[in-house]
Amino acid sequence: MKTQTQKSVHEHPRVVAKQAEIRVVEDRLKLAIEREQAARARLRDRVAVIRSDDVAPEKKKAAKARKLQKLLSGGVESGIDPADELQAALREQQTLREGQIALAAELREIVADVSHEFAVDYLEPRLRDDTIELYEHLARGATVMARIRARTADALRLGYHVSSAYVPDLVPPTAWGLGDPADFGSELARMRRALAQQGWLK
Repeated sequence: MKTQTQKSVHEHPRVVAKQAEIRVVEDRLKLAIEREQAARARLRDRVAVIRSDDVAPEKKKAAKARKLQKLLSGGVESGIDPADELQAALREQQTLREGQIALAAELREIVADVSHEFAVDYLEPRLRDDTIELYEHLARGATVMARIRARTADALRLGYHVSSAYVPDLVPPTAWGLGDPADFGSELARMRRALAQQGWLK
């Protein structure tokens, strides 16, 4: 059989591969969001610099020292305009989110295909065999219940008093409700017709 019965649908190679694609897009989206946040922070810093023209020379000197320390620690000075950077980050996010939607749709299609494959290769033949076996057990049970009824009816016909103290009816009422498979209106007859229509029983 093509489908491994021990594995869930999420372990199917096609599903695993598509989920990996989705994770790549999710990781890249995180970077785009970080890029947006950094651009917004730079915009706020630029506004703060413009408003700091009246700041005391000592504070300006301290700010320059912090900036130098940042560069010496591995930071970089971006030459890209933060407003352009922000718009680029937002465009990235839109493209990536559209990609997420498309990949999610593809994943749903793959799960549907794999589910169909699982049903055809594994589930349907086993449910067919189990349901047929169940019908056969119920039909045999119906034969036995008919025999029980016949024995009781014969005793009553012969004039005997049938006491429930000695001959209790221990069959569940729902079992009596299954009826005789030979009776067209019974539940067992309906089940047999359904099995035949499904092609599971001749």
